[in-house]
Amino acid sequence: MKIKIKINKKIILIIGLFIAVFGATIFLVVPILKDLTNIRIGIKEKRTELAGIEDLIVRVNEIKKQGRDIGKELEEVYLALPKEKDIPNLLVYFESLSTANGLILESIDFGEIDDETKRGDKKETEKLLKSREVELTVSGTYNAFKNYLRALEENIRSMNVNSIDFISRELITAADSDFLDFDLKVEVYYQ
Repeated sequence: MKIKIKINKKIILIIGLFIAVFGATIFLVVPILKDLTNIRIGIKEKRTELAGIEDLIVRVNEIKKQGRDIGKELEEVYLALPKEKDIPNLLVYFESLSTANGLILESIDFGEIDDETKRGDKKETEKLLKSREVELTVSGTYNAFKNYLRALEENIRSMNVNSIDFISRELITAADSDFLDFDLKVEVYYQ
């Protein structure tokens, strides 16, 4: 009976050790494996976030480069603008341009645009520019006037034609029926 008890003790001890190892595995190793799985998932999420951040950095650098390019273009435009109102040169310019296109410059009026009231709805870059409104009256044929507008558009000076009105000379005299009087309002920019 002693042998059976010893064998039973050994078997019980082996079974007990097996249960202890199995219990330790369940209670210690399985949570560690779950933690490792969670860590792997976290690493994948962080890598995805890192890739997103790298994409954002690339986009920010592209936007910075575009901003520098736009800044350079703005500087070039700003350098092309005259520093002052330059009325004498404007007068000569409008006169020579009208003559070159077969028009007669009848009148010219240099009016000041109130920068404070005009700038309320302008963008930040447009606030850097000052402007002067010039009212012109030119006479000539319609084709000559089209050429004049094209020449104004292709001009190196920065200006916008804001309005055009015309009157047929037919109402005034029958002799000049092809001639029209054109009233223009042109906004000329300077620094």
